[in-house]
Amino acid sequence: PDILLFQEIDLSSKRTDYLNQIQYILDKTYFNYASYASGMDVQFAPKDGTGKLDFGNAIFSRWKITDAERIKLALRTDQPSYVQYFYLRRNILKVKIELPNNQDIYAVNIHASAFATDDTKEKQMKKYREVLDELNSTGEYFISGGDFNSLPPNAQTIDFCEEDRCEDEKIHYDVDGGPHLEGSYFNNFEGELDLLTPLYTAYYPAIDTSLVNNHKHLTHSTWNTNYSSLESESWSRKLDYLFTNYQNWTLTGDTDNSILETSDHAPVTAILYFNQ
Repeated sequence: PDILLFQEIDLSSKRTDYLNQIQYILDKTYFNYASYASGMDVQFAPKDGTGKLDFGNAIFSRWKITDAERIKLALRTDQPSYVQYFYLRRNILKVKIELPNNQDIYAVNIHASAFATDDTKEKQMKKYREVLDELNSTGEYFISGGDFNSLPPNAQTIDFCEEDRCEDEKIHYDVDGGPHLEGSYFNNFEGELDLLTPLYTAYYPAIDTSLVNNHKHLTHSTWNTNYSSLESESWSRKLDYLFTNYQNWTLTGDTDNSILETSDHAPVTAILYFNQ
């Protein structure tokens, strides 16, 4: 790719041996520029030996990044203060890129909330739409995407509780299927299917709505470690997207979900064509 949007890239985290992954990619690839927005930077995350965490969103480009902005997203309000203190500071990273044909384009990268039980998702997606709508209204072109942690408007399955449940795992407070446990809300998307409708209506998606239920274009798996034998059925939902206001690129849109042992999210790609 000429432009790459990353979520959960580490700058200095125990889990990745404190490697600056942004600098590593710049050193090992053809990318010349990168911009970063911190999503979490704590000296100690008190969970399962996680230790130090320093990660966030990044955008890589072959071409010069001339401007960058970190736009904060709403915090969850359904957490105790001591949990929120150590928790993610989700954001939007917006950069301006100078293309070889002397045309500018914006790249906008988001990693939205996953486990919120309040209205955080709605607030975050509203802010995201405002950022894109402002660019569009002023005549600027953009490419945008990331991990939305939301299903597409016409998703066929919205409740993954049984599919994702580990053996002997409890996912509800009540045995009769009552309220979900903290963390298991990511398995049930009831009431959220309209979150992305305004984006599909206003802009060009990389993957057309007629394809979002096609297994080829599902982008998330909860079974990504030592489950290669289950690869054919383990990709269960589409959470990752690309949009643009420049041109219809759906014929070029693709999803590579052959990487089950590499990541729990599959990359989405698409191609824009510019006049030289």
